[in-house]
Amino acid sequence: MGPGQGGNGHHTEQSLRMYTEDQVAEMLQVSLSQLRKWRMKQHEGQRQGPPFRKIGRLVRYPEIALRAYINGEITI
Repeated sequence: MGPGQGGNGHHTEQSLRMYTEDQVAEMLQVSLSQLRKWRMKQHEGQRQGPPFRKIGRLVRYPEIALRAYINGEITI
């Protein structure tokens, strides 16, 4: 088996999946504008909306954090 194959390699590949803000807005059935507002707004020191990462100028949403947010493990 080569690198990236087998159980651990597959899990690592899935855990690195990132979504664009367009994809996340569609998944959550909210407007792109609303998603951006959540990202910018803070309430009592916490941001609203799903967790995101900045990669240079790009905004990406890690799949694992997005799933946790959708499942209610991370609250607004």
